[in-house]
Amino acid sequence: MQTATIPEPDIEVVALSGGGPPIKCNRNYLATKNKVFRDILAKTRGSTVVVEDVSYDSLKLIIQYIYDGKLPEEKRPGDLEALLETLIAVDKFGVVELRDTWEKELTEISEAAKQQHIRSSSSTWMSKCCSCESSRGRCCKKGKSF
Repeated sequence: MQTATIPEPDIEVVALSGGGPPIKCNRNYLATKNKVFRDILAKTRGSTVVVEDVSYDSLKLIIQYIYDGKLPEEKRPGDLEALLETLIAVDKFGVVELRDTWEKELTEISEAAKQQHIRSSSSTWMSKCCSCESSRGRCCKKGKSF
């Protein structure tokens, strides 16, 4: 199977917020692959493209996805704040596949947090009710269900 040749980088994309080194890209390749980049690049004449309101990490993930069409597991945002930030950036750049992936992960994190809260609340209620923990869902001293 023959792989497509990616043109040599001719621009550097810089995230205005979040620091990080410039990301070397090819102007025409980005413009062909992503409408938002096409619009940004149409307004930029130099070899440095500044992207506002997107962190370096989110921008790098988006560009990597545009180039590769996939995202390595180890590159996924590691915490809720990074996930939300990346979700906003992905939505801004209209990368639907990544948006769907991040929304699914956010839902999974939310569900896990909700389940943890329910277990924690149940344990707190049981400890206030009595000192025992009945495995049948009933307080052994007061006969209350939980």
